[in-house]
Amino acid sequence: MPIFNNHDPLPPVNPGEYHVACALVVDNSSSMFGAPINELNCGLVEFGNALAQDSLAQGRTEVTVISFNSSVNTEMSFRPAAQYEAPSLNASGSTSLNAAINTALDALEARKAGK
Repeated sequence: MPIFNNHDPLPPVNPGEYHVACALVVDNSSSMFGAPINELNCGLVEFGNALAQDSLAQGRTEVTVISFNSSVNTEMSFRPAAQYEAPSLNASGSTSLNAAINTALDALEARKAGK
């Protein structure tokens, strides 16, 4: 199986079919310390499990994960659902929600444009 860099977008699976781009924008600021960050990490794993159980979603969904605290990080660039791997996040820093939303919107627009 090929190894992919989580920051390089992958081409879509089944390119002739309709696709949905899914941007997960997740808060990993210090306000998420303790149980909240643990729950977030569990939720990211569960999201991957749900994708793995849905063959239609695996062929048509493309996922990116963008985290934010004092900075905004693309944890995983767009890739087919079958290539989704849940990141493990740590809580730190302040909350840059506006910048994270703008980053997600820019990523969605770039993906729609085929970049």
